[in-house]
Amino acid sequence: CAAIQSKGFSGDQLVKEFEAQRYRVKKAVHPLLEEADRIADEAQPASRFDDVFGPEDQLR
Repeated sequence: CAAIQSKGFSGDQLVKEFEAQRYRVKKAVHPLLEEADRIADEAQPASRFDDVFGPEDQLR
């Protein structure tokens, strides 16, 4: 909320912007939760460390 206030929003405009950002976060997180459920149900394999970050020797 402080980040939104720092952009100059206040009053009703602040509430509207907060709700808009809340909606965008929910929309972005929803597919991640669905993927986590599929992994937990073993319907989808989890990503390995190397799949996400590349081989460990490339991190140095």
